[in-house]
Amino acid sequence: MTPLASVFDGNDSKIKLVPWLVSKGANLQDRFEPFLDFWHDGLKISHLVAAGVGKNLHKTFARGWRFQCTSLQRFRDYGLDTMKLLLGPGSSVCYDHCNCLCSGAGCSPLTMILKSIVKSYPYPYQNCTGTRLTIMDWILKVGDLEPSTKHKVSLEALRFILFDEMDLTHTCCQPAGNIIKPTIDEEEASEVRDEEVDMIFQFEALYKRAVLE
Repeated sequence: MTPLASVFDGNDSKIKLVPWLVSKGANLQDRFEPFLDFWHDGLKISHLVAAGVGKNLHKTFARGWRFQCTSLQRFRDYGLDTMKLLLGPGSSVCYDHCNCLCSGAGCSPLTMILKSIVKSYPYPYQNCTGTRLTIMDWILKVGDLEPSTKHKVSLEALRFILFDEMDLTHTCCQPAGNIIKPTIDEEEASEVRDEEVDMIFQFEALYKRAVLE
């Protein structure tokens, strides 16, 4: 793996190095070229970095609420600049080939962070909507994002969290151990969408209503 892609393991020191690597010419928007065929196709380097950030944040929230203040302050020290790069304007072109309805245009760095926090690495608060919203609220606060970027990120998070809370089936790629891979093939994904068509209709209606409000 390249130095940027190696951030996938969630190591503190590697996350801290991301802004420096980018300043030296590394590109988060580059396509990831996996050395094994069962990695998901269409991933950008930003997706691997985002998954690493999500893993790292998972460790913080998995420790329980009373440890979070200290742990999140530590993350600010080594991870905040990396988070800003992942959620900044450049992330708007960093979508993969997933067609799951949990996102509007494929998986973004933000959805990869959220998957790594609340989906792939279960902990006692995994199914709690309040916890997910708290995590997202914290990301938006510490990210110091531009208003337009914050709006885009908020809508992405809303769609992802609502999709999960309605218990719809993800057909997109998921961080799984040391790789990111699809959960099911396209034929199975099509069958799932057919089976859940009524719920999907309700989901889209609720999402549009929330956006308008």
